Amino acid sequence: MTSMLSVVLLILKGLGIAFLVILALLFLLLFLLLFVPFRYRGETSYHHALHVAFDISWLLRAFCFRVRYADSLHMELCLLRSSIWNNQKKPSSPPEHTAGEAASLSEKTREGEKRMSQTADWNSEQPIQSKPISTEPNQTEVRHTETGQAGPDQTEVHRATKQEQKKDWRTRVWQRLEQAEEIRDRIGEELSFFRHERTKRAFRRLRQALSRILKELLPRSMDGCLRFGFDDPFTTGQICAAAALLLPLYRDRLTIQPIFDRTVLDGELSLKGRIRLIVLLIAGLRVWRDRDCRYVYENYQKRKRQRVNCRNTKYETEEEHG
Repeated sequence: MTSMLSVVLLILKGLGIAFLVILALLFLLLFLLLFVPFRYRGETSYHHALHVAFDISWLLRAFCFRVRYADSLHMELCLLRSSIWNNQKKPSSPPEHTAGEAASLSEKTREGEKRMSQTADWNSEQPIQSKPISTEPNQTEVRHTETGQAGPDQTEVHRATKQEQKKDWRTRVWQRLEQAEEIRDRIGEELSFFRHERTKRAFRRLRQALSRILKELLPRSMDGCLRFGFDDPFTTGQICAAAALLLPLYRDRLTIQPIFDRTVLDGELSLKGRIRLIVLLIAGLRVWRDRDCRYVYENYQKRKRQRVNCRNTKYETEEEHG
């Protein structure tokens, strides 16, 4: 009895150790996913043809995803420097037939050709039968012409149509007025909602979170050169003036060289960056736990349900009256 109990305890101990090891590995993997950044690198150039190279790596390039584009798109997934997936599949060669299979295929094709020729000869020998065309008038047309029944009075029909048109015009005008009042009320509700203090605080929180996310996603370093020129120097000068307005965004990162004496368009661009999932997760949790953001979300869902209910009741009343 004691030996059986010790064996059961030993098995439970082994299962507990295995469970703890698996749980520790899962926590380690989650920790690595959150804190080890995903690094990306991209290079592109245009000299009479577009060339693009983009890589995303993680955990000291243990996992790597590569995208290349020159004449065609090439994607590859690598694990420990070895390719495990590639979108360019090798073309499969057609199956080779033996001599016996080739002979049987040729016999089958000959038999099919003989059958086709026999059916064609038989169809040519059969006479074509045509139905005689009857020149007698249709009985229904004769009956209608013989009876010659007169329709309702045209004046009464014209008056009825005029009255229906007046009613339809009045109902359409009334419906348009009701829709205009509904739109005015809805605009007033939207303005009062956006002018509320809690809504303003929620939008400030969202703006801060989005700026933090964009700062994390945008490249840390960027270097490039762009050369362009057009037939008309005035057009080249206009593009230079537009590029000068965006100078704070690419200062010391992108060099622009306008060329006024010929038509040219080429350039190179390279960028590097990293993405940490913990930053994105913290920004999302701050927005979700914020009371003002939750108030805006719940109010939006409530108003959406109210609109759906009003629309359904309106359709039901129209079906009852109609």
